[in-house]
Amino acid sequence: MTELRSILLIFAVGAFLVSPASAGGSDKGSIPEYRLSVSFNLQENSLKGEALIDFPETAKISVSTGRLAIKSASLNGRPVEYRKDEGLIQAYGKGRLEIRYEGVFAGEKSGGENLENAGVVRGGIVSSRGISLTGDWYPSINGLAFYKLSALVPTGFTAISEADEITVRETPAGREYSFAFPHPLN
Repeated sequence: MTELRSILLIFAVGAFLVSPASAGGSDKGSIPEYRLSVSFNLQENSLKGEALIDFPETAKISVSTGRLAIKSASLNGRPVEYRKDEGLIQAYGKGRLEIRYEGVFAGEKSGGENLENAGVVRGGIVSSRGISLTGDWYPSINGLAFYKLSALVPTGFTAISEADEITVRETPAGREYSFAFPHPLN
């Protein structure tokens, strides 16, 4: 008899929902668009990610990276300052900020894993038993942004995130989930 397991991947992007009226009168054209793509390596309890953030107006850009390993960061194709000791990427300008990064999270061998109540896990889990990501699992910007998330998850995993529109596509490497949430998040 085959055991049927349902494994969830939980994404938590943003802390609260803000309507355009409460965003200080900001129109959609002045709010950055943040496209995030992630994939997972269960054996290494890790994720690889790419953040593409389009800033429509010239501004001081500050991105918190926490304990993520930044592989590259550029604004319009030019390298930007990264302060590893402070977990901070800073730039000034407008256009596309590209960040490639990796993160290692708790796994089966680290102990303390609580997949039955994944909402109380801090720092995230990436393991063959499940994936739960909350908090600092992606580079975060200060202020509002429109988010689009794409996650390539292993076969047998189901991804969950805030979204108005969800699409799923089967690939040779697993399922690719795309989440669109056309409301600005902070």
